[in-house]
Amino acid sequence: MHVVQVIAGVLLILWGVAQLRMTLVYLGRVPSAVAGPSSSLAVTAGLSAVFMPLYGLLLIVLPWPQVVSYVLAAMLLRYCADEIAKIAGFGPGALQLTPKGKRYMLQLAAVGFIFRLAPVVLAVWLFGVKP
Repeated sequence: MHVVQVIAGVLLILWGVAQLRMTLVYLGRVPSAVAGPSSSLAVTAGLSAVFMPLYGLLLIVLPWPQVVSYVLAAMLLRYCADEIAKIAGFGPGALQLTPKGKRYMLQLAAVGFIFRLAPVVLAVWLFGVKP
């Protein structure tokens, strides 16, 4: 394990903790002189609060280069969470859609999913997933 890998992992975990605080600010639970309540920013910060520590743990725990496969898979999961939130009507880019609009957005999300799945498959093929 490389020292840089551990440092980057710890920094990502700390970034996630900072995003947790910002989530509380955007929800209006923590007072701030700079930012006020915002539902879309709260969802964005909340997703970062969940996924940044996950990326950090992956960097610390997994050996290089297999970590690339896991990080790309985690990014794919985040994309799925973003799209589900958007189509459901909350989060960044929340949409109020008709049933026809929801079907269309699901089709676009499916194309985006396939586009993001390709690097995951390539990384698993090149680097593997087992430590």
